[in-house]
Amino acid sequence: MNRYKNSWLTLGAMVVLVLLGNLFTGYETQAALFSFDFTYSGDSLNACRVGEKMQFVSRITNTGTQGDSFYVSLYEYPSTPADWWREYCAGPLCGDSSTILISIYMNPAEQALVLLDVLPRSVGQGKWKITVQSKYGGVSKFLHFYLTARQTPVTSQWGLIILILLIIASALYLMYKKYSQVMQT
Repeated sequence: MNRYKNSWLTLGAMVVLVLLGNLFTGYETQAALFSFDFTYSGDSLNACRVGEKMQFVSRITNTGTQGDSFYVSLYEYPSTPADWWREYCAGPLCGDSSTILISIYMNPAEQALVLLDVLPRSVGQGKWKITVQSKYGGVSKFLHFYLTARQTPVTSQWGLIILILLIIASALYLMYKKYSQVMQT
């Protein structure tokens, strides 16, 4: 009797393992159906001059095996100056300051650019968050972008100092050459 009891226990344990395996495999299949990447390859911390347009370019890639709709939203943090112009696009659709959400459909392996264009009209700092959410997969991902606008050209202080020193050295050299010519005559 013990032998049959052990056989039933072994068989029962195998059935439970098979059912658990199918259960977890189902989750993996669901995740593979609807997945995506949202990437940005540039520097998310940028600086420019007032009146100079800056563009942040990111990319959505549908890495799932099914088509999916993606909701793209832009949040502008309150510290961003109110007079700055901005526009964002997801694929072929664009929105201005009043647009909250853009929806685009993408087939498997399809890619779409997400553009954020900013034109600062005053000195200050801006911060934005772009969120992409999968309609069917329920997953969302986001990126932050920062921009500092200055009145003067964006240059290194050392670069400016070196430039001034080169100009002074050139002027001294020209004065020396002129003095040498005068002394020879």
